Amino acid sequence: MTTLHEHAAWFVAPFRDPMEGYVNAEIIRTSLGDFSHLGRMPSMYAALIAQAFTATEPSVKIRRDQWEEQEDLGPHTNGIGTISPELANMIWEENFRATWDLTENRVKPSAYQFCFLGYKGVVVVDHRLEGIKLRLRRSQRKFPVHDDEVAEFEVVRSFDRPDLAHLNRFVVAAILILLCLSDC
Repeated sequence: MTTLHEHAAWFVAPFRDPMEGYVNAEIIRTSLGDFSHLGRMPSMYAALIAQAFTATEPSVKIRRDQWEEQEDLGPHTNGIGTISPELANMIWEENFRATWDLTENRVKPSAYQFCFLGYKGVVVVDHRLEGIKLRLRRSQRKFPVHDDEVAEFEVVRSFDRPDLAHLNRFVVAAILILLCLSDC
């Protein structure tokens, strides 16, 4: 998967497509959606552009009556959605069971990074949900949602093994400041 997090860059030379006509970078960006609501937020703009280039694996199809959008928990959250255990099992069966190597340090996933219609983010298993159920947060909607009766739940990544922890520059700076303050 190539994302902007990996410092990737995409370049395109203008060309003429037999179906689309003249195509250049601006036409491609415009086709990805309306990002005018972002104002001067380059990180959000880059994240939404990167979403269009995210590699996914098709998974199960979900009917319109099996998913819903919920409000976020607060104004400054990028919410996490939930899925029922039955839906999580269906995704696992479809995408992972056949390739599961029992010698690896893996567990049955309880969280997935996903793309679904115009939504993107993370969902976790909620054992209170029954049947096939997907609940998404409003903040996970990145593009307008089409009125599709059935849509593919696409898996970007499953959380099925321990992952490495990484410190970012902000965390390292904060630790150094705290260490300096405690020595003073």
